[in-house]
Amino acid sequence: TGDLMTRGILDIEGGRLWTDTGLLRSVLLTVLIGGGAVILLQIDWLLGLLRESGAPRFAMFLDSGERGLLATPAMWEIYGDLADSELKEFFDQSERSVCLAACQPGEESWPSGQLQHGIWAHHLIEAFAGNAPLALERGTLLTARSLQKHLQTAVPPSLRATYAEAKRQSPWACGDQSSDWVLADLGEILKPNKGAAQFSVGQVTRISFGRKQTADLRRLAGFRKGYRIPDHNSTATEAFLAKIADEEIRGDIAALHDRLRAAFKFKRADIQISHSGDGAASIITPHFTYTVRVSQSADDSSEVVWNREVKDIKAPAQILSDAFAEVFGEMFDTVEFSPPAQIPLAELIDRVEQLGDDRLTLDYDPDITWCKLTIEGIAGEIRVTSRAFEIAQRLPQPPLVLLQSFFAIQRALIDTHDIGQIPFGD
Repeated sequence: TGDLMTRGILDIEGGRLWTDTGLLRSVLLTVLIGGGAVILLQIDWLLGLLRESGAPRFAMFLDSGERGLLATPAMWEIYGDLADSELKEFFDQSERSVCLAACQPGEESWPSGQLQHGIWAHHLIEAFAGNAPLALERGTLLTARSLQKHLQTAVPPSLRATYAEAKRQSPWACGDQSSDWVLADLGEILKPNKGAAQFSVGQVTRISFGRKQTADLRRLAGFRKGYRIPDHNSTATEAFLAKIADEEIRGDIAALHDRLRAAFKFKRADIQISHSGDGAASIITPHFTYTVRVSQSADDSSEVVWNREVKDIKAPAQILSDAFAEVFGEMFDTVEFSPPAQIPLAELIDRVEQLGDDRLTLDYDPDITWCKLTIEGIAGEIRVTSRAFEIAQRLPQPPLVLLQSFFAIQRALIDTHDIGQIPFGD
């Protein structure tokens, strides 16, 4: 602070910051909560200290654009002028150093009232706390590459869940982002807690991804003028539906077949297509099975339900791969876990009600055939039956985000709320 104060008097004038040496543009802002005072640090001064420190490696985490940190709109405008060029030049030239920023220049870092943090900051903290297993490499290592990839994956869905209108925030990084740049080894943190919710790649084999979409039966390609809309559901109407939906089913399978071959480099013999003409078709790969199925809506016989699913996962590592994300994008909105043992629903409901925790919302039917849970601070509705644990998101999400929500809820139930009635382990 003493060194800073000798550099000149700072004055806010007309929304601009001046020193005795002229307009100060390249600054980092930090708010001192007491009295609302603000410290401004010139980037070149800060980077100079890092350069002179002799440290063999260092990492900077910069929430560059968080309006909630700023006292006035005028200060935000100055803060927003922070250019990436100085940071990029410095970190690209500094061996074994990295800078991760909340957003690209010109974007904002958006907060979440529910998370009580900036969204980027929340996911950053979760990663270092060991609460983001998909941000890790080899189970325990948080690396520059894995952390940045996690932030790029996790921030956009949280934005969509927080704001009704579209917001743009793209986590940005420069410097050494290699997989052997270990920011933290979380092995000690991840040691079992309460016998707890530990990430297991083996759990992925019990998971399936899915999405159901409703459409008007008359919009199917095989529907012809003069066809009558069914007024009930029966074996005959299901057969009629399968016939007029066959063209779309074939097109769906063909398109996915091409994407799978391109992304996974599958050979002809690696992919088996099953299409019996009964309103469903599947692609069986060495890693998983994809199925598309059409059926009549139980609520309205003039509507159809498209059900797309990835199941029978044999190679968990492939589900975490870039190739899987490339093929399926944001196709699914639900992840379902099939536990190795039956879930005692009555015991689960009794345990939640016994807690009396306002952060948990519970609903169930009188016959106790299902229950629904929501957990404050975690997106997604949880539906539990005796044989399945399902998490449904409001909008389709990338597969890694759906997995992240599954493990976050698993930890919340066991580590935070001490609810052990769901058998997540083997």
